[in-house]
Amino acid sequence: KKPVYMGTLFAVYDFLFEQGCRWYMPGAFGEVIPAKKTIAVGDVSKFVKPAFLKHGYWQKQCYRNKALGIDGNKDHAEWFDRNRFIAYGALYDNSSDGSIMKPFRARKMTNETHPEYFGLNKDGTRAKNHLCMTNPDVERILVEDALEHFRQNPESRSVGYAPPDGLPVCYCPDCIKANGDLFVLSQWDCSLIPCVSGSYYKLMDKVARAVEKEFPDKVVVSSVYAGRIMPPAEYWKMPSNAAGLCAFIEYTLMHPIDDPDNWESAQIRSLLSSWKTRLDMVTYRPYHPCFLVNLALPIPLYDNTIRDVKWLYKNKLQGYVWEGWPGWGTDLLGYYLRSRMLWEPEADGAAIVAEFYDTFYGKAAQPVRKFYDALEKAVTSAPFNSHEAELFNHVYNWKLVSSLMPLVAEAERLTADADEATKLHVRMFRLQAEQV
Repeated sequence: KKPVYMGTLFAVYDFLFEQGCRWYMPGAFGEVIPAKKTIAVGDVSKFVKPAFLKHGYWQKQCYRNKALGIDGNKDHAEWFDRNRFIAYGALYDNSSDGSIMKPFRARKMTNETHPEYFGLNKDGTRAKNHLCMTNPDVERILVEDALEHFRQNPESRSVGYAPPDGLPVCYCPDCIKANGDLFVLSQWDCSLIPCVSGSYYKLMDKVARAVEKEFPDKVVVSSVYAGRIMPPAEYWKMPSNAAGLCAFIEYTLMHPIDDPDNWESAQIRSLLSSWKTRLDMVTYRPYHPCFLVNLALPIPLYDNTIRDVKWLYKNKLQGYVWEGWPGWGTDLLGYYLRSRMLWEPEADGAAIVAEFYDTFYGKAAQPVRKFYDALEKAVTSAPFNSHEAELFNHVYNWKLVSSLMPLVAEAERLTADADEATKLHVRMFRLQAEQV
């Protein structure tokens, strides 16, 4: 199993970075390795630590083709280390969807054997896949499970419990009372249904306090997601061993968090700030690429990335992790840019972006950058918020795209006598432009 921290390996890659090596995307395609006859060795006593102690990402499997000798997962693993990403589970792991059900399934408890443990549906029947989170026995079982986990796994750093994905609700009187007057919009019929923050976080608070007594150095992780992103109406501070990963899937990333004029950005700021008053350990966990689109559609959001990292650092978030797809054709430089900024938020992000264009596209840097800058401006200035694909034809409309296509021909002309790697980069640029 790969260790969580790999200081020696990171030091080697940092040294190679200082020699001009760049790994913008996984595999040989994303590499820029300079040809040098001599190597200058500077101060080898350099000490560096990441600004965000928890940073990294989890993503789906990469493309593999044994016949062609392609192993995207191997390329990705090497790229992950070369850019000094920290394992997704460092400090504490994620509380995955439905993890709250595992102790009950392990005990073979169902809505038939123990109906009172399971959520009450509106029609009076008992749910099969979610719990009544105010039931005292549910609390007891989760506490027992957490304590037993750490007794049997002393090396484990954390345990987490989260309801199933979606918007599960228990309509029993105790849960309704605990949840108060907070509601969320149903994704199925646009009706208002109870926000479960009151019952969920009260339960997680009790588990964390029980763990703290026996294992004060262990962490209990909550999933601030879906129908529980709003803090409970009742205020209380959760114990110091409680952590939260904030996955605000309802909100778009078309605008930076610090955008003063966008209402969704204002809500993200408000939510994160509020959770900071309730939890000592708060990690921001968005989704990249941030749109549910074809993964070959380029969506460069570099200025957003720079501003988001700086805002999160200024406001003392402990971590920035994300759920991703192997879509470098969509996120482009985004992963690499975050890797640099999360170690050094005060770095000149614009200079990092400029260096990428110059080193990756050579003489074609200017027309390529004009093309992607225009796409970024189109996204961030669109008169609506969305994280779905349906509205994207209104962002990348025919007028915009047709006006940009001459830049592709110019990039190809400027690199007609370039090296093969640069020509391949420009060829990919052509394919992405045609995809738009």
